[in-house]
Amino acid sequence: MNRKPEDDWTWGENKVRKIKPGRGPYEDSVPKWKGDTWKTEPSEISWVSMGFPCKVKRHPQMKSLCGYVLVPATHGLYGLDETDLRVYELNVHGGITFTGEMDVTLNGAVLSGKWWGIGFDCGHAGDYAPGMDELLTKVGGVGSFASGGQVVYRNMEYVSNETTDLAVQIAQMKEEE
Repeated sequence: MNRKPEDDWTWGENKVRKIKPGRGPYEDSVPKWKGDTWKTEPSEISWVSMGFPCKVKRHPQMKSLCGYVLVPATHGLYGLDETDLRVYELNVHGGITFTGEMDVTLNGAVLSGKWWGIGFDCGHAGDYAPGMDELLTKVGGVGSFASGGQVVYRNMEYVSNETTDLAVQIAQMKEEE
């Protein structure tokens, strides 16, 4: 998995992430921020993909969504941080921004054992983060930081697709090791 900038982005009027087979929808097709759309989604969901527990969770302050795939202590990525090349090369929205121990809860049941979360967030430039918008409105009438450019709210569908794709990549890495 040799990641090159020309594989990740095309340049034109807007930056658009190239989608590889099996990936989620083009970023352009994700609905643009429309008022309080984010308030109607759940704040957290979990499921299993490729044998790995997966989770999407809303950031408590920024209110944007974050996606995580959890690997057991027996997996080769367990304990590695985002600076390790094997983790860094994972191709997901904004890159890997979190690694660390996490508890796993699926359908209300806590899974035993040690689990290492590998995750990303949707609070980057170009992403709409409702909590940031609220903060900016409170501190100075800046209003919506969305007003100055094209930002996109990364909804639950988008983030769960990215998280599932991350699980696929991690499963492929295990097979290659």
